[in-house]
Amino acid sequence: MQFRVPAAVLLSLMVSACAPGEPSDQEAVQEPVQPAAQEVVEVPMPFQLTADQEAGKVVYETMCWSCHGSAGRGDGPAVQAGAVASPGDITQRSFSDGDIRRLQAAFQAAAGDLSPDNPHMANVLSIVEIEDFNLAVGYLPALTYPSELPGSAIAGYTNYMLRCQSCHGPTGQGDGPGAEVLDLAPANFAQDTLLAARDFQAAFDKIRSGGGGVHGSSMPAWGVMLKDGDVWDLVAFISTFQPGVLPPPPGAGG
Repeated sequence: MQFRVPAAVLLSLMVSACAPGEPSDQEAVQEPVQPAAQEVVEVPMPFQLTADQEAGKVVYETMCWSCHGSAGRGDGPAVQAGAVASPGDITQRSFSDGDIRRLQAAFQAAAGDLSPDNPHMANVLSIVEIEDFNLAVGYLPALTYPSELPGSAIAGYTNYMLRCQSCHGPTGQGDGPGAEVLDLAPANFAQDTLLAARDFQAAFDKIRSGGGGVHGSSMPAWGVMLKDGDVWDLVAFISTFQPGVLPPPPGAGG
């Protein structure tokens, strides 16, 4: 397998690495108005990463996310903007040592085409060592967890923190700061019967259709604002709130 990475692609990756905030492959949409006085509570990560996985996550989000996207589906912001073609679903590929070395060489060649005065040159050259690519590939099993679902719990974490925790709470128990102003209490994912029964498709449909499919609740129809892959990411993440629904993450600590 031969990898060819134009310098323009590398530049788009570097620009994305300098952008503030967590990666998100969603275009800006109008969000439901949250009560002005509510404070956003930090949501726990779905599971603790090992030191190598943490290092691989940094490399992935710096060098790969712009094209491959937050869940590795090949729908990152550079792809959505039409700057590059989709590289495909990286989660469905395996990488030999030779593949990784060819990928490293392609990035180094692209970096060599940049002007030495480019302020990002040192950052690029410092992160294209073979060990860094190995760390990024080693992070993929954590990124794609759980394998039972077409979604990523880690990618779902970001959307949950931005869109769901204000009502459902940081641990999914329906006790977020916005819950008190709602006519119907938000779902408690730690006791949700659909998740307990592993009926993930029904959970997906419920999130996608919103209040119209949830007994008249005020939950937005997230299918209007999110792609199906992002909704599956949310299903994967909320499934981590209920012990025993999913198997342990591969190689994760804690």
